[in-house]
Amino acid sequence: MCFAVVTMGYANPSLDANADTAVAATEVVEAAEVAEIAEVEEAVEAEAATGVMNQAQKEENIKQNDPHGFTITIMAMVIVVLALVVLFLLFLVFGKLSSRSQAKKKSEAKGLSKADAGKEEADSGEVIAAIAMALAQHFDAHDAEDTVLTIKRMKRAYSPWNSKIYNMREIPQVNKK
Repeated sequence: MCFAVVTMGYANPSLDANADTAVAATEVVEAAEVAEIAEVEEAVEAEAATGVMNQAQKEENIKQNDPHGFTITIMAMVIVVLALVVLFLLFLVFGKLSSRSQAKKKSEAKGLSKADAGKEEADSGEVIAAIAMALAQHFDAHDAEDTVLTIKRMKRAYSPWNSKIYNMREIPQVNKK
């Protein structure tokens, strides 16, 4: 920008000096603006190189890449499900380790060797059912009718668990004079 005042063919020398000063000032301002632009560009390049973005840049990036938020939603759901699977596996592993430890302690308490500890078997349901049937046939606890079950009511002793009196609050006696 050059400011020179020319009036009817007459150039004022003092205005020419001011114009040169104005031109020099303008060049300094333009150089400063170029330097600021260069600094800003360097800062943006540095942020891009380091991968650091400010909040406004992050928001703009999300608006451009995922305007409805489906990607973030799916990612959050996947992270939660994976965390739950990891917790499930941890509990499963710790449960198995705990049961092995308890079995080892139980066999040591019974005085069984390691070879005998593996041979100990629990009774199956079939064995228990056969024993119960044999006992029922042996004792024949029914009346004369085979199809009628006899149910005897047992008189139960007093139990404080179902007593309502213990839930009642005692009212203090007030002495009136």
